[in-house]
Amino acid sequence: MTPRMVMHPFKPELDGQDVGGIKDPAGTPLFQRFVQTVREHKAGYVSYQWPKPGQASRWRSCRTWPAFEPWAG
Repeated sequence: MTPRMVMHPFKPELDGQDVGGIKDPAGTPLFQRFVQTVREHKAGYVSYQWPKPGQASRWRSCRTWPAFEPWAG
């Protein structure tokens, strides 16, 4: 349950890196919220803002997922 980038489509330098310190524009540690949500609820829904690749503008996004049991401990 360590937030680690598996593969990033635009920033390959992030592949395999710990992304626990990445924050959204509001200053929220984004990937830590993902992990916390799964730990608490065994599934997740997180709404956030994210910059569009190659642009300064941000867009609202959300992620929803079930917990992957081998990693949800």
